[in-house]
Amino acid sequence: MSEAEGLTRCGVCGSMVASNLVVHLGGKTVCAKCKSGFAREMAGARPVGQMRFAGFWIRFVAVFLDGLILALPVLGILFAMGAFEMSSLEGSRRNDPLPNLVTAGIYMFYTTFFIGKFGATPGKMAVKIKVVRPDGSPVGYGRAFGRYFANILSGCICYIGYIMAGFDAEKRALHDRICDTRVVYR
Repeated sequence: MSEAEGLTRCGVCGSMVASNLVVHLGGKTVCAKCKSGFAREMAGARPVGQMRFAGFWIRFVAVFLDGLILALPVLGILFAMGAFEMSSLEGSRRNDPLPNLVTAGIYMFYTTFFIGKFGATPGKMAVKIKVVRPDGSPVGYGRAFGRYFANILSGCICYIGYIMAGFDAEKRALHDRICDTRVVYR
């Protein structure tokens, strides 16, 4: 059979498929089998074999930079709330959970927003790394939100969850494993 008899050649894998089962993407005729991979590739995603995973130390630098970026706004908000009140020696506000909740909320919003929208926080952007799915596709807000809480778990177990990144072939920390994400160089 030829292309004139209702078959068309896929521009990705080269197989002959029925003309009504192909789509035209980026100037190529693509079969259903190749469509999702080709669309991800056009969007900038890369297959796992082509990813360069970011290791422990570069990720540490990114987190440190994010801490510096957030330090002034968080301290300013806490100061405005009166969390640093020094009016009594007993520390009457010592057991007030509100400053901790406000700080956690700021970090949660910061992390979820930037990773969900850009795939990286400003600290990660500065060192040219980003968070992606295993196929290289973007993370999205829901997974970024879950990753924030999984990140807390990584620290709660004596930071072993973070240290795991130094020993994993794909440089995954515990929160990356839980949320099925990877941190890669841009």
